[in-house]
Amino acid sequence: MVPGAPGCLQLPVPGQVHPGKIRWRRCRKAFGDLGERGGPSPLGAPRATKDIDLLVPPEQVDAIRAVAKERGFLLEAGPITFRDGMELRRLTKYQGSDLLTLDLILVNPTVEEAWRSRRRVPTLRGTLWVVDRQALIEMKLRAGRPQDIFDVERLRDLDR
Repeated sequence: MVPGAPGCLQLPVPGQVHPGKIRWRRCRKAFGDLGERGGPSPLGAPRATKDIDLLVPPEQVDAIRAVAKERGFLLEAGPITFRDGMELRRLTKYQGSDLLTLDLILVNPTVEEAWRSRRRVPTLRGTLWVVDRQALIEMKLRAGRPQDIFDVERLRDLDR
């Protein structure tokens, strides 16, 4: 985590997002109780990554990108399309050698089921929208990347 990072994106009710309604919260506040660096996530598995993944409708990418850049996410990779059809836009914020990555995963037919599975999860610091655990597992299995397969195994281990 970038020390003092000003922001993780906290969006209002899905379907009602426009640039004026995008709100930011400090990463430590928004994700602190979700266990960045090893604590529990809303899906029940420990989190150890240093990135934020957001499913976003394509028409909202420019607005989110603009706010992210205002908040210091200045490094932008070109559009990334994976073999399963998942598309993302990656923005990165850095401070010294610390990096915080914001992956905007575009809602398309590949992730539509996960998008439709969203649900509200109350946390100590407010409500977050998260995809259903099974939809996340299916999305990761379709992707088939080594880290995704590892994540699925960790999630399944919790069921044993």
